[in-house]
Amino acid sequence: DNLPDSFVIKVTHGSGLNIICKNKKELNTEKVVQVLQKWLRQKHFPCYGEWFYGVVKPRIIVEEFLSEGNQEIPVDYKMFCFNNINGKLGVGLTVVDTDRFTHHKRRVYDSNWNLLPDVSITFPYDPDRQFPKPAVYDKMVQYAKKLAEPFPHARVDFYVINDRVYFGEITFTSDAGFGRIKPH
Repeated sequence: DNLPDSFVIKVTHGSGLNIICKNKKELNTEKVVQVLQKWLRQKHFPCYGEWFYGVVKPRIIVEEFLSEGNQEIPVDYKMFCFNNINGKLGVGLTVVDTDRFTHHKRRVYDSNWNLLPDVSITFPYDPDRQFPKPAVYDKMVQYAKKLAEPFPHARVDFYVINDRVYFGEITFTSDAGFGRIKPH
């Protein structure tokens, strides 16, 4: 009852377990409670080897629904960060995810925001939408490098809402470690 009109409910020990509420008046709270109870009992790490999901206590978190006022799911910027053998950290790729909860598609850009039109990672290439380099891209790169610094590889995700950067997540096993990059 105390939540705002729109929000997102997630659990902390898995991937893709989200309830997106754009209008609280339309939310079936009994069904949401049942789904969350089921999700809290699930164990994801034995299936995919994502050991870190096994060491966190499963919890429910509620976050602000991010949108530019249009109630649309925002574009997700996924920055693939790598430490090379010389200890230099960089963002190798930025993947732009769209339609994640309907017809998930991606566009892949190199570190200079050049489109790699024939590259796909797990999900199909999005041929329809153009994405200009965000005005805050350099800030996103700076944040991603700072967060990924201690690791050989990390994917750091952001949202940009009205030119403001929001942290999404950091992961060490993008696509549960099974992502396929095409061409090889």
